[in-house]
Amino acid sequence: MRAVLQRGLRALWVVAGLSACQPGDAPPAPADDPAFSTPRLELPGNTSAPAEAPTPHAPARASFDYWVLALSWSPEFCASSEARPNSRQCSQPHEFIVHGLWPQYERGYPASCDTHARVSERTADDLAELVPDRGLVFHQWKKHGSCSGMTPEAYFEALEHAGRSVVVPSAALAAASDRPVKRQDLERAFIEANPRLTPDAITFECKGNSLREVRICLDLALAPRACGRDVHEGCGSKPLTVRAAAR
Repeated sequence: MRAVLQRGLRALWVVAGLSACQPGDAPPAPADDPAFSTPRLELPGNTSAPAEAPTPHAPARASFDYWVLALSWSPEFCASSEARPNSRQCSQPHEFIVHGLWPQYERGYPASCDTHARVSERTADDLAELVPDRGLVFHQWKKHGSCSGMTPEAYFEALEHAGRSVVVPSAALAAASDRPVKRQDLERAFIEANPRLTPDAITFECKGNSLREVRICLDLALAPRACGRDVHEGCGSKPLTVRAAAR
């Protein structure tokens, strides 16, 4: 008889507990439990206050592993045979511009994926400070952005966010235009300016011994991460030079 009464009491307690919650309600999370805290996006060189909400720039359904942010050193590119002298990048004084934000696998990368989405002229114009040439904007979407799983607007918002997060060590670059510098010294300058960067998250591309690009590997939320095996260093071990920027 006592066992029956105990079971009845337990059933009443369960019913009472359920009636205290409305359908769809969830118990509040402990305020001080880190498992329930809001993630904060903090990027290299970002001196502003941390974001108050998760980053909106990560693709919802990514079919790749990480991003490569490519920054082109305009003085070197514009001195090459590939440049068009009348392009916006080369007809006006520019230093680093964003070459692209590229979806990357741990080995290899997707390219020129099937998409009917198109980049509006307004989007291209809004990016002029970071990507001066419209043609480069359209090319980056067609070859790389189309594989991001994002709309053109969301992809270029991510590109802009990533590009503006990098602090350029201008003094180190200016010094390297006067005399050759060790690759490790230039890497150190970027890491000091962007404390969340690590040596395995940054590579340099050169033409001969002259700096042409800086490439930074980012996770899907645009925070620095180690590059995959096929994101190779392209400047070798010799001291490199940085072509002086126009003033």
